[in-house]
Amino acid sequence: YNTDFSFILAAAINKKDEHTIKLLMDILYGRHETGKVSAVIIKSMLLSDSKEAWIAVEKLLLSAQRQEGLRQIILECLDETSIGALKHMIKVLIEHKLSRFSSVVRAVDVWAGFGWESEREPTIRRILEFGLRFLEKPGEIREGIDSDDNTEIYMALWAQGVFDVDGCIELIDMILKKEDIHKTILVLHFVSQIGLSTFSIKYGKTFIEHHNLIISTQAIRLLNETVFIKLLEKMQREKLFNHLLKRIEYYPKKPKAYDSKVFSWLSYNISQKDVYGLIANLIDYNDRNEIEKILPYFENLPIEQREFVTSKILPDYFGYHSKKTIKGSNINIKQRDFALSILSDRAEYVR
Repeated sequence: YNTDFSFILAAAINKKDEHTIKLLMDILYGRHETGKVSAVIIKSMLLSDSKEAWIAVEKLLLSAQRQEGLRQIILECLDETSIGALKHMIKVLIEHKLSRFSSVVRAVDVWAGFGWESEREPTIRRILEFGLRFLEKPGEIREGIDSDDNTEIYMALWAQGVFDVDGCIELIDMILKKEDIHKTILVLHFVSQIGLSTFSIKYGKTFIEHHNLIISTQAIRLLNETVFIKLLEKMQREKLFNHLLKRIEYYPKKPKAYDSKVFSWLSYNISQKDVYGLIANLIDYNDRNEIEKILPYFENLPIEQREFVTSKILPDYFGYHSKKTIKGSNINIKQRDFALSILSDRAEYVR
């Protein structure tokens, strides 16, 4: 299974290589004696600029009937294919009312990053219609941004991201100027789905001190997923460290669900775990004095962070790096006290 080969086949289709096109068509229509339909073949045809190839995949999709797996393979290829193929296939989904199938529900979620487990057919259809509208008429994207409909706004941002993700920054800033809580939550959710450090750092830094619990948590999660921490000077890290310690009492100790009021399916489980996770990432673990700053909060850290801190304090005794036999004891008093304190830790690798 080599998806990179799809690009080579797509290039051959675009070059109108008759042998390649005939071979792929024969396989797709079941005329080839040994060749079997695969994700590589489907993706190559959707990556191409050939409408004939798109129509062939369309026919395969419509013939799938109860073959939900085949439908899923086709649809999951679309978020990495040509814009022309994406528009063509969205039209097919709308015209043939295919939004009732679970594979379509999942595909739309993967394309746009909504984060749902299931959704009703009318909602899926609206999302597809908005997406197709903005892909076919990019000039209406700014109009969509000014809408009061959260779905329309989100799909306008999504369409811009399909064309040019950097162009989303201007649109995002336009929305944020309204200083609307729910629109800000929507935007930060979209930023999290983009998954680019430049976006995460820009908007994470902007909203890390926001008074709204959902928004500040979104900012914390954005920063925790980037190399942002490594770019900070020591004074900047200390300032953020102290700010988070002051704010942590406002976060519930145990996870609590908060309704975003943006989409019916979008909620956030918020707890102090997110805050402690970022606090732990702000420490320079090559500096023993800084490590000691995190120790009073050690038991509150997420498991992965406790394991990481332990590996820094007791490098010779931790997990896979531990030495099976160590003659004598080279640990100091602070290391010994720490080792004794973690004997009852919940995490196996920490113990």
